[in-house]
Amino acid sequence: QDKYHQINTDLSQINAILTYWFTSHPTIESLHKQLWMIPSSSHKHRAAVDLDIYTNFGTILQHLSHTNGKMLQRWCCSDDDDLFYGYKGKLAVVIVLDQMSRHIKRHCTTLDIPDDLPPQSHMDKLAYQTSLLFFKSIPASFLSTNMIPMPQLVFMYMPYRHANTIPNVQTVQDGISSMT
Repeated sequence: QDKYHQINTDLSQINAILTYWFTSHPTIESLHKQLWMIPSSSHKHRAAVDLDIYTNFGTILQHLSHTNGKMLQRWCCSDDDDLFYGYKGKLAVVIVLDQMSRHIKRHCTTLDIPDDLPPQSHMDKLAYQTSLLFFKSIPASFLSTNMIPMPQLVFMYMPYRHANTIPNVQTVQDGISSMT
């Protein structure tokens, strides 16, 4: 029964992450400007978003950023639990480690708060490994038939972009091209 309670808690957290990241604004354009790619000139708004992400998702980032963490294993690496977490568990891991971590680290740096997190490069590596696992495990038909919404797929490619190698950039370009 503890396992099912843990699964319900995890699914609630995964849903909170994905809801915040993909539906907290009415349009993709407003998500892009108000959450995903906030201009550095928008200091107050950027600081407010960083604080909001820190407050709501900082603890989850702590749990996911440790390689021996059970949460990371449950959400993306366990075949037994894949039935429960599926691609959304992996997507939530990538959003938290690859995107929200940058907001949280910036918030902590700005306010001179110790973040007790591993270096960004470590979190980027975990996000990249999760993204690789996602693309290996997802049926090609899911990608070619838009069964997974395009904005979600774009964020699954972000760890490739942050890895910043020519083959990875090519993978992103090919993946995005195949969606359009």
